[in-house]
Amino acid sequence: MGLISKVKDNAKANAKANAKPEFSFIQLSQEELSIILELIKNSNFGGNMIDALYHLTAKLQKEYHKGE
Repeated sequence: MGLISKVKDNAKANAKANAKPEFSFIQLSQEELSIILELIKNSNFGGNMIDALYHLTAKLQKEYHKGE
């Protein structure tokens, strides 16, 4: 019985380690959003990052314009 419970405990621990992270909400100031957007503007990204970067930048710009 001891071996079976160890296997089950290990399986539970692995499941928790592989679980998707929970969301946490962070509020950024206008200045912080501006800095991040400026960093993105002045950076070079590979082709595999373009779609994700586009969506991220759109979200950041939307938040930036909410605060104006």
